[in-house]
Amino acid sequence: MESEKFQILKLVQEGKVSAEEGARLLQAVEQRCADGSTSTPAKWLRMRVQTDGNLVSINLPIALLDVAVSMGLKFIPKDELPEIDIPALLTAIKQGATGKVLEVVAEEATVEITVE
Repeated sequence: MESEKFQILKLVQEGKVSAEEGARLLQAVEQRCADGSTSTPAKWLRMRVQTDGNLVSINLPIALLDVAVSMGLKFIPKDELPEIDIPALLTAIKQGATGKVLEVVAEEATVEITVE
């Protein structure tokens, strides 16, 4: 739990998430611990986005998946989302899917999501 909190604070410090978003993420970690769901080993969702020769890597604890997805979807216009069944993808990840769970290749970018 402490490493997850540290990562969230680092994201806020680097300006990758706002202080408000960081507070919501920290609350999600605290809630997960209060619910007693810390007995399973931490899993990570790793996302790589490559566009115009630039590579962005995002590493997210699975425990924060719901919060991150709900925040992220607010910034993507629905007409720009590819034909992906996001609820089905989230369900598969929560049920233990591992390895590459999504790869989207388009002219302007490539997105790869892996669960470890």
